[in-house]
Amino acid sequence: MALFRHCLLGKINSIRPSYVPFYSTFIPESAFLTNREALGCLWNKFCGVTNSAVHEVSPLKGTHRNGGRRNEKKSYSHLRIMFVPAILKGIFPSDETEELTPEKNLVNHIKRSILLMENGEPQKAERLLHIALKMAQDMKHEKGITYVYDTMANLAFENGEHQKAQALFVEVLKRLIGSGLAQDDIIVINISLKIADTFLTMGDYTKSEQGFLFCLDSLKKKITEGASDEDTLILYTQTLDRYSLFLLHVKRPNEAVKFLELALEMAETVFGNLNNKIGAILLSDMGVIKTSLGEKEEASQCFEKALAIANQEEVDTSAAVIMVNRGLALKESGLSEEARHWCTMGQNLAIKEKNKSILKAAEECLKANSGNRNEGRTPL
Repeated sequence: MALFRHCLLGKINSIRPSYVPFYSTFIPESAFLTNREALGCLWNKFCGVTNSAVHEVSPLKGTHRNGGRRNEKKSYSHLRIMFVPAILKGIFPSDETEELTPEKNLVNHIKRSILLMENGEPQKAERLLHIALKMAQDMKHEKGITYVYDTMANLAFENGEHQKAQALFVEVLKRLIGSGLAQDDIIVINISLKIADTFLTMGDYTKSEQGFLFCLDSLKKKITEGASDEDTLILYTQTLDRYSLFLLHVKRPNEAVKFLELALEMAETVFGNLNNKIGAILLSDMGVIKTSLGEKEEASQCFEKALAIANQEEVDTSAAVIMVNRGLALKESGLSEEARHWCTMGQNLAIKEKNKSILKAAEECLKANSGNRNEGRTPL
């Protein structure tokens, strides 16, 4: 591992260091010097939630990356599959008793909201999160409040409400650092990565790249100094993947390939092979990048490998996501017939799986291609 780490990090020494914490570009230092009790009310500004009442939320619009935006710049139409390590899961102590304590009830509400998100029911998920937030506030459970904010931010991002998501992620970051976490703590890096993603979707490419480079630089430093825990290595792998997709979006595909190759190397080192969820995601993303470069044969091989992995029973990844991503990549490259084929495949599988968010993405892809039926191109 040490030799691999040395070789791997040597390949990315050209990445310029961030020098200052990424969050210092949008959070004043004074924000971290206030009383912790005063840090937690940002959600009130968005939805009118107070400590004494939970207001019903407005319906959310869109579950795909391009859905439901309010005056935000157009982003790439790549379905976002996150594989973040469960680094916030330990905020609640383990409790083996069957008694339904207030803390267990809070955990159950959060879990149910996540299931609703996964099942494509964002409105119900957000209502449940409002209830969970009120519960955490009544309990004065600071870590629970932070976790609910993080879940709310993820929901907002997935529903295209990127400004709201960014503000919530920033609030999470303020609360974490206000509680004493260091700027290079893996949880801080994880949230910074999410904020970098929101800058990308909102079209602020300078701050987005600063964020990705801060995360890469911080993780590279941790690994160089000997960190070898799975959470750190997986987050580093994910950051390489996210940065590669950023590079693709800003028309730097050749650089994107290099960073995604590093991500694939890291994943193989961590897990021993790519026959897992992360391997499927990375291969699918490589297929997207190769498609943009016009390398059709290589792209096809990547997508087929990703589908083969996703179709394994023990791998918890939807093949429909990979099919739709393939269709979206083909659409972006002007290959409409092939795009329709793969989006239709993804649509059919999403119907079978009852996955509403992927189904919506597939339908949007098909709708975008509906006017180009006479284009005849060679399938991948």
